[in-house]
Parts: sequence; C-alpha cells; structure tokens
Amino acid sequence: EEPILITLEMPFPATPAEEDTLRQGLINDVAAAVGGDQNTLAIDRLEAGSVKALCRLRPAAGKSPTELLAELRRQAADANSVLRQGPVGRYVTAVGPQGAGVDAAAVERALGKAREE
Repeated sequence: EEPILITLEMPFPATPAEEDTLRQGLINDVAAAVGGDQNTLAIDRLEAGSVKALCRLRPAAGKSPTELLAELRRQAADANSVLRQGPVGRYVTAVGPQGAGVDAAAVERALGKAREE
C-alpha cells in the first residue's frame, strides 16, 4: 500500500450521505482509471480545503501502487482521461504521495514510463 493524497476542486460534502456518495464515487472512478476493483483505493479520511482525500493505493491490474500512482497523476493532468471523465473524478485536480513512505524518484520514473506508453 502507498499513502496518497487526491485533491478535488469541489465543495466539501455537507452531510454524511453526501460524504458516502463522494467516497464511493472516487473509489469507482479510480478503479476504472487503473483497471482495478473496489479494493484498489481505501479512503482513510476526507478533509476540507476543497476536498482532500487521504487514501491508500493497493496493487491492481498487475501494477504496483507506485506505478498506479504515476498513472493516476498522468490522468489527473489529462481532462480527457478515464479518471477525469468519471462523475467524481472530473473534480480531481491533483494526485500525489502523502508523506515520506513513497519513493518519489520511483514515482517519477513510473510517471515517465506511463507518458511513453
């Protein structure tokens, strides 16, 4: 697992039901974007400031969390990507590592590899 931060430019959910809808939508959109399933993304908490989703990314579709993070970062920057076409993913403005547990150099190498494909 890799701790990641997903930033969404949208109002913070006003009710627990809206928060649940946001969580499930983000999980679905990330799974679709990387070819994973409902277990690919675990959302630990949401914070205000637009919306900051503190998550854990798990291996999926034969790729490591570091490779998936690079793919999500690429898709976050592309308005036509699968991630950005999702009902919640369209609000994603940034995806990145959360804390020191992520090998930033490995993420950048994987991001470069994803751009070449």
